[in-house]
Amino acid sequence: MTDPFEPACNAAYAASKPYILLVDGNSAARERIERLLSPFYEVEAAPNGWSALTSALRRPPDLLIAEAGIQRLDVFDLLHELKRRPETQEVAVIVYCASMEEDLRIRAFEAGVSDYLIDSLSDRELLARIRSRVTAARIHNERIQALRASKEALRISEERYRTIATAASTAVWRTNANGENVGAKGWEELTGQTLQEYRGLGWLNAVHPDDRPRVRAITREALEKATPVQLEYRLQRREGGYGHVRACGSPLFNPDGSVREWVGMVVDITDQKRAEEALRASEAEFRANFELAGIGQLQTDPKTGHLLKVNRKLCEMLGYSAEELIGRHFLEITHPDDRAFNVESIQPFLRGETDKYTIEKRYVRKDGGIVWVLLTATLFRDSEGKPLRILAMVQDITERRQSEELARLAREQAEAASRIKDEFLAVVSHELRTPLNAINGWVYMLLGNDMDETSRLRALHAIQRNARSQRQLIDDLLDVARIVSGKLRLEMRDVELSKIVTAAIDVVRPAAEAKGIDLIVKLDGAASLILGDPERLQQIIWNLLSNAIKFTPAGGRVEVSTQRVKANVEIRVADSGQGIAPEFLPHVFERFRQADISTTRAHGGLGLGLAIVRHLTEMHGGAVRAESEGKGKGAVFTVSLPARADRRRPERAWPQEGRVEAMRPEPGSLAGLNVLVVDDDADTREAVIAVLSHRGAQATACASADEALAQMDRATPDVVVADIGMPGEDGYSLIRKIRSRPSDRGGQTPAIALTAYAGEANRRRALEAGYQRHMAKPVELDDLARAIAQLTT
Repeated sequence: MTDPFEPACNAAYAASKPYILLVDGNSAARERIERLLSPFYEVEAAPNGWSALTSALRRPPDLLIAEAGIQRLDVFDLLHELKRRPETQEVAVIVYCASMEEDLRIRAFEAGVSDYLIDSLSDRELLARIRSRVTAARIHNERIQALRASKEALRISEERYRTIATAASTAVWRTNANGENVGAKGWEELTGQTLQEYRGLGWLNAVHPDDRPRVRAITREALEKATPVQLEYRLQRREGGYGHVRACGSPLFNPDGSVREWVGMVVDITDQKRAEEALRASEAEFRANFELAGIGQLQTDPKTGHLLKVNRKLCEMLGYSAEELIGRHFLEITHPDDRAFNVESIQPFLRGETDKYTIEKRYVRKDGGIVWVLLTATLFRDSEGKPLRILAMVQDITERRQSEELARLAREQAEAASRIKDEFLAVVSHELRTPLNAINGWVYMLLGNDMDETSRLRALHAIQRNARSQRQLIDDLLDVARIVSGKLRLEMRDVELSKIVTAAIDVVRPAAEAKGIDLIVKLDGAASLILGDPERLQQIIWNLLSNAIKFTPAGGRVEVSTQRVKANVEIRVADSGQGIAPEFLPHVFERFRQADISTTRAHGGLGLGLAIVRHLTEMHGGAVRAESEGKGKGAVFTVSLPARADRRRPERAWPQEGRVEAMRPEPGSLAGLNVLVVDDDADTREAVIAVLSHRGAQATACASADEALAQMDRATPDVVVADIGMPGEDGYSLIRKIRSRPSDRGGQTPAIALTAYAGEANRRRALEAGYQRHMAKPVELDDLARAIAQLTT
């Protein structure tokens, strides 16, 4: 059947179903009642009295329903056991049976039964009776629990009062309605005043004289208004001196509303005051240290990451005011590139896995500048161990990081320089050994005397070509050494650029023709007169043309042109060669830099030519630039030099046609000249003697300065050609001794220093010592013959 009160029951017991213990030996009856009650109650069924008692002791029910005829422990024995035990004595019990005589009902109520039921009751009435009894039982139990709680609270209160009253630092007082002290437990222990001394208003005498007027006024006002009072003041101590106390009191009223008495207590708070004062001093010291610290400091909320406090130093470091920083998230001022690492690295710190947190990162200043900082943080926690706030020290390490970065760059540059040096030395070794190998090979063949005339001529040309190649390498190295040391000098004069360009073209034309390269020349007559060193200008153009021909494949094209551009003259060398990779283009004018330094490279050279071009161009007050669209697309080199007004003809007439060699006069005949050659190297002496003799000179060879001076005693030569570096006595000593002689003994004899000591410094030293010319080995012997002829004309 459906109970019409079911919705109400559901609502009433939705929060928690009451627990009913049902005991009945008849399983059918037990199951019927259990089915009836289960929708509304938590029901546990037991077949006999002992099982019911066991369940009740394990968990006291809200209601126990027992059939009157249960076995093994009848209903009255069960009631007895329940009522004698404290945990079950308040359990409500309902007994039911088919019929119950009056004597049995009286006995049941005397045993503690709350109600009885007759089996003939309808389900609806049965439920109503049970619901009523369960509700009554619950109300009864709640009252019992409230009473027990009140008793426990009273016990705790009495215990607390006794504890306070017996505490050495506490006094409990009581006054009459007029505020006169009638008793104060613990007062004498606290102040040293006896009962006679503090009775009435005598207790005020123990109050510090400076506080007494205030205490009297506050207590008087409280007495007049009958309101609770609480105040702090200084009170004399039993051991002497004064301590701080907190006093509080409240009036107790009569039924008619008048004050019956006052009760209260006085608590010694001296230690608390000292602690508070120490805390205030500590906080003041902390604030001072925080604000005046020589490094930045900040506090952040560990839960939100927002800045709570910043000091003056941090504001100066970042260029913000404190108001602008407080409330910002710390990541807002962190460099974007450092944010992810910052968030990741701080997690173990926030989880409590470490007490300290240190990080080097960048802050972004208000003006956009970058500040490197070393941040060291400490996490403060509350009494429960939860993160409270983070205090961080922020040190500006920008200078240190910049120094480290400079050191890193310097180290990288040094490593790169060392690498370039090693690569360069390898290239130098290769470039020097290659022509030596060719020379050595051809010399070996020549010494074999089994070559025909054509082969011998080819061998000699090869030797000469490789010797000149070596000389060019050495000249480039010496030029770079002069550039690095700042000793490279220019002999400036007015020159016609077109003639220099033409001469350089004539030098490289055979190489271009050999490769089938179309050499195109476009010279602007208006771009001719400039101020410069003719030989160095020729070197610039020759280097650019040589490179263009070297890196242009057979059948390609090289174009050289000049033009006037405003106040400058531009020399442009363009080729259709292999081009320059974009990544190498910025380094093309650097010393010892080559796009290909591998052992499989197609072209030789030291990588010095373009560096020399740039330096010589800049020494002339000009600039050089390189352009290329990439590999396989050729390259364009443009030299820009200051133009010169065409006011006069250049001092040196450069021929419009012909090679560079054509600019020099032919060596001509040295017939009739007596030349003294001084060199400790026999091969050099013999080679020079052979060339001079071939030109018609009478050459005499000496191996030392002493031999040369002795020879001059026998016959005065027309020209002296002497080495500088010789054992015993060098060429400087020799020329000084020659110049010390009278004219009739050769003191004014023209002299040429032919030496391996090259360079501007060595040239000046030789000229200052007394030589008229300085010529560096290896020398073109035709040039030597030409120099001798010039000195004797």
